[in-house]
Amino acid sequence: MGQEVSMDTERMDSWETVMRVVYPIKDAEQTLPLYAIDWTRPHVAETTLDSRIDMRRLEFSSMNQSTLQRMLRNAGSSNGVSCDSFEITGRTSVTLRDHGHMSGCTFFNAFPASYWRRWTGVKTVRFAVSVQGNAKINVFRSTGRGLIYPVAERIVHAADTSASVCVDVPMTGLMDGGYFWFDAESLGGPVVISNATWSVPREARTAKHGTSMSIAITTFNRASYCMNQLRAIAGAPALRKRLDTVYCTDQGNDLVKNQEGFAEVSADLGKQLTYIQQANLGGSGGFSRGMYETAKAGNSDFVLLLDDDAISEPESILRSIQFSDYTIRPVLVGGGMLGRQRLLFLLDGVHLVIEVFFLLLQAPLLLLQVGPPLLHFLLVLAAGLQNLFLGLHKGLSFLAFRALDGFVDDAGGLILRAGDLLFGHALAIANTEEEKQHCRRSKGGRCYDPTGRCHGWCSSYS
Repeated sequence: MGQEVSMDTERMDSWETVMRVVYPIKDAEQTLPLYAIDWTRPHVAETTLDSRIDMRRLEFSSMNQSTLQRMLRNAGSSNGVSCDSFEITGRTSVTLRDHGHMSGCTFFNAFPASYWRRWTGVKTVRFAVSVQGNAKINVFRSTGRGLIYPVAERIVHAADTSASVCVDVPMTGLMDGGYFWFDAESLGGPVVISNATWSVPREARTAKHGTSMSIAITTFNRASYCMNQLRAIAGAPALRKRLDTVYCTDQGNDLVKNQEGFAEVSADLGKQLTYIQQANLGGSGGFSRGMYETAKAGNSDFVLLLDDDAISEPESILRSIQFSDYTIRPVLVGGGMLGRQRLLFLLDGVHLVIEVFFLLLQAPLLLLQVGPPLLHFLLVLAAGLQNLFLGLHKGLSFLAFRALDGFVDDAGGLILRAGDLLFGHALAIANTEEEKQHCRRSKGGRCYDPTGRCHGWCSSYS
């Protein structure tokens, strides 16, 4: 069960906010159900309660259309959602109407507890929110089967000033999946709900320094879409605190720099924008240029590949950095893509696998310590292979991965320790004779640096 914590007696700097609850300002009439919805009584389908269903095998070859339709009907359905009991009053605040009841069990604002349980060492998550008015705050959790359990309930009477609600939720019972979220109900009169956050203990942080990210965008004659992408990033102050540079690689003849408003956005971003023009090398060549420039600058811990024509949620980009700061080992962090025409439908699952395959194809090229001309040739080759297999592909909404200790040495050779993409652990490049000696002495080819830290399998220990 949840445990109420006094924010006065415990230092809040021992906790780090990793997920802010946010609401849409632009296009809210289309996207609001992705952030908050009116509360409805939960409906659990019979299939959710039947544990034996996981052991039943489906024979699609012997299934006709009517059988399939009956199966889908029995799986449960939704009558749609509404968003009438509250009003968005800011990026991080909503106002409940009299006796309004809202739920944060949504795509963007439910905390992905099972992912944090699986990939990090976090054992407890803290939910905090400011409330003004007479309200009831409930915190819930779910399982991978969709079962819902109450965690904590707090009654707030704060008509004149805001009151803080703080609940700690243990990360238990999440091995098969599950989310955390909060619901808010007005007990009479309007209620302001603001600055809701999910935080984790800083002691579980695996990144021992303040990390930052560069963003690689490649575009080809989609200048207006790319311009909107740059505007979204420029207008996200929380993200920009963690942003090094946006590398915008323009490979077309309808140039982004000629778009109305580019000069203003460029001036706003300042050194956080690097605009590059090059020949059309496909999506692979454009994104590779962004990764190359990130590694060459040597300032970023992460590089994120972002589509030019996607309508991105900047908060999701920030969450990907904060999640990666806590992962037990480096991981690829992928984002879901929603349909442009049907914003409430999640698309693009298989494409992630395809795109990662070509990232794996490019990783060995980036691991080679070569001069820029040869590197350029290899990246063009990778771009050609990608276009050969994928044709006109739409790309990911965003994909981030950690460029481990990537840098460019004085001779211009590229070293990118991205072996985690290949074998599930870091590949180390032994450059100096001292490092090679360590590799030769290591058992089975595992590489250790002079401090004794293991870097995984060494690629040049012979």
